[in-house]
Amino acid sequence: MLLWGRWSVGGLAQGFEEAVVNIGNVGLTITNAGFGGKANVRNNPARPPSFEYPLDAGEMPVTTEFEPYGTGEMFSFRDLALGLSVAQPLTDLFNYGVTARYVRESVAGLVTQTLLFDMGIFYRVGDTGVQMAVAIRHFGFDGRPEGRLVRPVIEKTGPAKRADDPETIATTPKPGVRIETEFETITPPTTFLLGVSYTLLRDNPQHRLTLLGQLTNPNDNAETFNVGAEYTWNHTLTMRLGYRFGVEEFRMPTLGIGLRLPELVAGVQARFDYGFQHLERLGTVHRVGLNLEL
Repeated sequence: MLLWGRWSVGGLAQGFEEAVVNIGNVGLTITNAGFGGKANVRNNPARPPSFEYPLDAGEMPVTTEFEPYGTGEMFSFRDLALGLSVAQPLTDLFNYGVTARYVRESVAGLVTQTLLFDMGIFYRVGDTGVQMAVAIRHFGFDGRPEGRLVRPVIEKTGPAKRADDPETIATTPKPGVRIETEFETITPPTTFLLGVSYTLLRDNPQHRLTLLGQLTNPNDNAETFNVGAEYTWNHTLTMRLGYRFGVEEFRMPTLGIGLRLPELVAGVQARFDYGFQHLERLGTVHRVGLNLEL
């Protein structure tokens, strides 16, 4: 399930044994990002899968319009997401799943936290080789930053107010310094996704070819459409090709390769994945992954 294995929680009910992955130190030691997850659906459906996403960008210098090379102060950026998923097959063709996620973002002393949900369904169209998935991601409550933000400004001392709200949102106790304590709410980036795949060569034990398409409709951006193909040889080597329409950054196809590694320890399966992506302004991106199945 290359297409919706990433975003439809309904795919969990397809029957993982038990998988654990933990990745850290991404980005040449500049940013520490990680993912930890555990799923055991087939062996124990009553134990829901869980996961965590920690992100720590470390200490960064504070810059302003007047001091672009730094003020001598430092600030940090940290993200955390904790989630719990429940997935269940209703028939051998239809599954559903729900994920509850607590998210927390901390930047420059401001903390925003909220509760979000993912909902997804998965449907296999008999023995035709066609599979479909629908998902809604990041559906939940608005969040409001809390804390105190001090920043330099050019204005006289006194309170600051919104044009349509008499409530004070900031004060300037002295010229050149503004203290903000009230902030606008942030709406979660809810996204609707629809995916379809068709598997060719289903009866061939050595070869397998899957064609995929995905429609992405976010509430804060334009729609995009992805197409891709995945070829697998002997359940060992996988090659992937994809293209994204509707995004200016993507002018070239994306490439990927996967390799199932021999068992290093009895009962532990490992898979290595590599992806290549070239962006118009950000340049080339290399993705490396290691998946362990227990």
